[in-house]
Amino acid sequence: MCIIGLKLKRTLLICHLKPILLNKKRYQTLDAIRFIAFFKVFMLHLPEGHNAHVYNFLKLGGGTGVSIFFVLSGFLISDILIRQKLNYGKINPVNFFWRRALRIWPLYFLGVVIAYLGIALTSHWGISESAGYAPQPFYSFLFLENYKSIFEGNYPRGVPLQVFWSLCIEEHFYLLWIFIFIFTPLKHLVKTFGGLWVLAIISRAVSIQFLPQYHINGAEIITSLDYFVAGGLVAAYMNGLFAPRISKINYKSKLTVYILTAIFLTFQQLWFDFFGVFAISISAIIYGLCILSSVMEGDNKLVISNTALMSRLGVISYGLYVFHTPVIMSLRKLFDKLGYDYQTNFGLIVFFVLALSISILIASLSYRFYEGRFLTLRDKYLS
Repeated sequence: MCIIGLKLKRTLLICHLKPILLNKKRYQTLDAIRFIAFFKVFMLHLPEGHNAHVYNFLKLGGGTGVSIFFVLSGFLISDILIRQKLNYGKINPVNFFWRRALRIWPLYFLGVVIAYLGIALTSHWGISESAGYAPQPFYSFLFLENYKSIFEGNYPRGVPLQVFWSLCIEEHFYLLWIFIFIFTPLKHLVKTFGGLWVLAIISRAVSIQFLPQYHINGAEIITSLDYFVAGGLVAAYMNGLFAPRISKINYKSKLTVYILTAIFLTFQQLWFDFFGVFAISISAIIYGLCILSSVMEGDNKLVISNTALMSRLGVISYGLYVFHTPVIMSLRKLFDKLGYDYQTNFGLIVFFVLALSISILIASLSYRFYEGRFLTLRDKYLS
């Protein structure tokens, strides 16, 4: 009885000290934010319109969507690793690496194969794109395409390879975060994050001063660290690694953050030109506050349920990101062949609806019949 009592007392103590660790619910609103991030990228790649000035302006700044993806990754991955350390005192790097590999690699490598097949077929048919450099398998398959793009000063030919620079950065982020969490005690994690943020600002300043011929800023992991660190700090805050900790956030505060995020999403290109080397830091702070407002408890009026349409589409956002550029390119080729002017106001609407609908269909099928198989393996063998 004494032993049972001691075990019960210890269990109650753990529940009291670590209530966040035992909460395994899927964060609401984050999936909807994923879809918003994708939608911003999607808009960028749509064709421009004739005299559609507002539409053309809203297309600008598609990189903001990638920025949000980076902050989200910083939060979710840091949250996983912090919880592991708090629960078990260490992380399992092999388990973590293969879980991420089974989520990222299948669709990434499929996209690379699609890009190379597309290049071969369009070249055979005499309709290949002349813009961009000819990709090389060494860089494409080893997640180094972003560095090749930096050195070339251009994007690779072939879709969806042109947007895979961000997936390369994601992969480099996973490797860096494993290293950091293995060797950094949780009590020093916030300080380490602060040092990484300073490193990112310095690296951007150095690249502008000494390597102006390369467009490095935001195109590789070091100069993009602000985004991942911002998400990591949100995870550290939510898990009580630094105080004071606010348990709830009210409706007005949430609304203010969301309005500020929407303004920044719309006009980020102007802000980037104004803030220079600090632009990425400013956007990382704003998107980090947006994530914090979404995961903290508070007024439910500003919560987007996981069952909402935007959230359901956010679940397949990875597939949407991979497949939307092949869909857009294919539609452009088809409409050009048919002689249909898709840059008129009505033509843009038709193009938009078709491109988004087909992308959603393909991404849904991919998630159900292709990605899902690897996710099942992941969940079965890598708990």
